[in-house]
Amino acid sequence: MSLAGTLRARGYVAGGSYDASSWFVEAYSGAPAFITLPASRTNDIGTSATFSVLVGSTESFGYQWFKNGVTLMDGGNIAGARTFTLVVSNAFGGDAGGHTVVVSNAQGSVTSLVATLTVVDPGITVQPASQNREPGQSVTLSVTTVGTPPLSYQWWKDGVVMSSSTAPSLILTNLQASDAGLYAVVVSNIYGTVTSAAALLTVNLATPDSTFNPGDVGGGGGTVSLVAVQTDGKILVGGSFTTFAGQAHNGIGRLNPDGTLDSAFNPGANGELFALVAQADGKILVGGGFTMLGGQTHNRIGRLNADGTLDNTFNPGADSAVFSLAVQADGKILVGGEFDTLGGQTRNGIGRLNADGTLDSSFNPGAGGDYSGDPGLGPLVVQVDGKILVGGDFTTLGGQPRNGVGRLNADGTLDLTFNPQTGGDYPYPNYAPVASLVVQADGKILVGGTFTARGGGRGTALRG
Repeated sequence: MSLAGTLRARGYVAGGSYDASSWFVEAYSGAPAFITLPASRTNDIGTSATFSVLVGSTESFGYQWFKNGVTLMDGGNIAGARTFTLVVSNAFGGDAGGHTVVVSNAQGSVTSLVATLTVVDPGITVQPASQNREPGQSVTLSVTTVGTPPLSYQWWKDGVVMSSSTAPSLILTNLQASDAGLYAVVVSNIYGTVTSAAALLTVNLATPDSTFNPGDVGGGGGTVSLVAVQTDGKILVGGSFTTFAGQAHNGIGRLNPDGTLDSAFNPGANGELFALVAQADGKILVGGGFTMLGGQTHNRIGRLNADGTLDNTFNPGADSAVFSLAVQADGKILVGGEFDTLGGQTRNGIGRLNADGTLDSSFNPGAGGDYSGDPGLGPLVVQVDGKILVGGDFTTLGGQPRNGVGRLNADGTLDLTFNPQTGGDYPYPNYAPVASLVVQADGKILVGGTFTARGGGRGTALRG
């Protein structure tokens, strides 16, 4: 603002004992001069907005506030229209606009710059909440608002307007899969519009099949950890149990497609099963911690015929647990675990068998130590290009550092282009076993386990 015609003086004054105290003084003479100006602001509906100025002059002066050039008067939600502070209480959309103040005295007057009041009207105080429902159930999505009436509502689903849904609450009945999605509501009045946060409605289609209930498992830990479906629809079940579907079954059993027990299938194992693979020819590969299978000595690995009898031509043997089995396109069998020998030869955690169970002597990548010094291989996945994904609790693979996950070429040599790394925080920084690997149709790889870091990311389930 111009200070033409205004005299402004500043100085310091000393006083007190021995002039020990001093202070700054400033005086004006003439027309008013602004020291501070009112500032623009944004308010939610129902709150108070305050505008104020500081003016310098030694002469008395008056104030007059204006909104959009119209004189304001005290009353209603307006207070201080003729003072240095203007208060607009319980503001609503109609209070929005440009506010100025004219300050005057006998020497002249001065007008402030425009301070704009923006009022968010309408406003949402409670957002619609995401919800989960089962098919056939009902759901109510609602919003709580404040605003100058009348308020109008328009619900949207997945970005598409729901033409007949124009109330504060949206009620959906007899829910189906097609009702799942993101719902939001647009609230409007004469002053503006506001869009709610999107609420996710999930319609759960993964409901239990009430017709499928083979019964409990019991004994030996009473756990089912393996399920595999045969080409004929029958279901192989493995784990640590001594009874299955009410009958004596040690570690392995089979269900008919309708969930009833296949009583003709009962090979039995004297230890827990960790791996179960149904071959294309109907035979069944079994791995675990057992030393007996089908009543015969089979150390940690064996194969059953389709009827559950033991395939006596297949008995490679391992000196410790077998955790994973995978069949390649050429019929060769990948074996992973915590063993040191397989098929009578040294193999550290990983080996490959020919289709007849003899050892593939050309395949010996080897895995090395976890935190205890003994490697343990978990998942083995054969990619469509023949490369082999390997997961577990190892720290070396193929003689090179690999923490928990690595990839081999089809001939067993290490794929040097693949090293995502995993890591843990507790109890051992480099002990971070990978428990599962899945290759998506687009070639990306899902990784799950107890790690807390992988390739710079964090979490127990990641994608690389």
